[in-house]
Amino acid sequence: MNKETSKREQNILYGVLSNYSSSILILFGTMIFTPVLVRLISTEQYGNLSTVLSVHSIVGPLATVGMFNSIRKHYPIANESGLESQLTTFSFVFLISIGIATTVSSWLVIFIMDGFNFIESVLLEPLLIVFFATIFNNCIEYSRSVLYSKSEEAKAEIIKIFKKFLYFGPAIFVSYLGLDIRSILFTFVVSSVLSSAIGIYFIRGELNISVNSIYRGWDEFGFDLISFGGWSAISLAISSLIYNADIILVRTLLGGKQTGIYTAALTISQLLWLFPRGVQSILFHNISSLYQEDKPKEIIHHTSKWLDNIFLILTLFGVGIYVLSDSFFVVYFGNDYISSVAPFKILMIGTFVFGIARVLSPIIEVSGYIRHNTLVSFLVLITNVVLNILLIPEFGLKGAAMATSISYFVKIIQYGLILQYAGYNVISDFNWIRNIALTISFFFTFRLAKELVFLPDLLELLVLPIIGFIIFVLLGVSLGMITQSSINQVKNILGISKLN
Repeated sequence: MNKETSKREQNILYGVLSNYSSSILILFGTMIFTPVLVRLISTEQYGNLSTVLSVHSIVGPLATVGMFNSIRKHYPIANESGLESQLTTFSFVFLISIGIATTVSSWLVIFIMDGFNFIESVLLEPLLIVFFATIFNNCIEYSRSVLYSKSEEAKAEIIKIFKKFLYFGPAIFVSYLGLDIRSILFTFVVSSVLSSAIGIYFIRGELNISVNSIYRGWDEFGFDLISFGGWSAISLAISSLIYNADIILVRTLLGGKQTGIYTAALTISQLLWLFPRGVQSILFHNISSLYQEDKPKEIIHHTSKWLDNIFLILTLFGVGIYVLSDSFFVVYFGNDYISSVAPFKILMIGTFVFGIARVLSPIIEVSGYIRHNTLVSFLVLITNVVLNILLIPEFGLKGAAMATSISYFVKIIQYGLILQYAGYNVISDFNWIRNIALTISFFFTFRLAKELVFLPDLLELLVLPIIGFIIFVLLGVSLGMITQSSINQVKNILGISKLN
């Protein structure tokens, strides 16, 4: 391994550690926030809140016009020509303008739909409130993309942490006072406003607001930024629809209470993406730089390495939470959410598969296959919606979970076909037999351990994860999947050991 490759690996690892550290803090906050919230508001209110936030998360990617990815892709080009300030200034003005336009147009659409009775009255004001956050979320996405481009991931993650915790605390407080979801969403907006101010402070030196700077940024990068960002935004919006279509359809077909129960299952299953999402984000701008330097072998090397690491981590955490899900939902959400377990187990299969797909997506996006990626996402969305409509009336929440999991399988298959077509054989060194053997053997061994150990739910959640980790390591070593080298890598990913 040459020096440049080694340095690149250190940069990627540092970025992953920064992302992982913030994600752990946010996960810790979420693990406290969610069970408290669901005990302060009704299941139906939780379902209504989830529906509103799902609608907002679908529109959000369109409002940013894909600038989070587009700025990171074009920043290395601007850096070579000394035009970073022009790129970032134009992007800032453009994102603020689009944010204002999206907010106003969203309000108009909501009022029109309300006039035709397409929106339940209980959701009208919450939707109007949450869309005010769009302008400020655009500022957050802008500042984080610039910081990522400059390899200042730690600052970018601070913004994300502040946004979450500025929402968690006040949301619990207003819920404790007995206020409805409008007040909870107001705290969501306030957290976006304050976090955007922090973001702008961090990148204030990158901004040079002047007519000349804005025009030069448009002249040099405008078309390419918006073109790539537009396709990226469509792809992200479709992906967000894939993640949230089941919530909206469950709400439509089964009602608010069932939506709350299903959201609990979906939320916990998607926590499995904590690790691959961080790797995906960090790999994007690093692969973008390598693509500009025409280094396909290094792209394959870094992607293959992290694909292998992520599979091991997904197996450990995915199988662990799957086996312990009965106890987990009782302790975490309460007895009212015990019916979330069945759809959760089905969802976990799909989220495991899509966790792997997340590591593959940066190559597709930066190497000129963004349109193909958008088409893939659209086909998966159609698959998801059709299957949900067919399966929810027949199987209820289990049907929604089956539809979503199947659509994730479709997506990773299509990703594989695109990568094969593009000539990126990132799985040539992937040991399918051993990885699958590890997953299956760990599942049955850990499940047997659970059956043999009779403990109360809370104590089970404290003791069995330790036993499960020991079983996982022993099986991994015996199958040759965990070596001293891979142990050191995973320790670095988890921040257990220092970088040399």
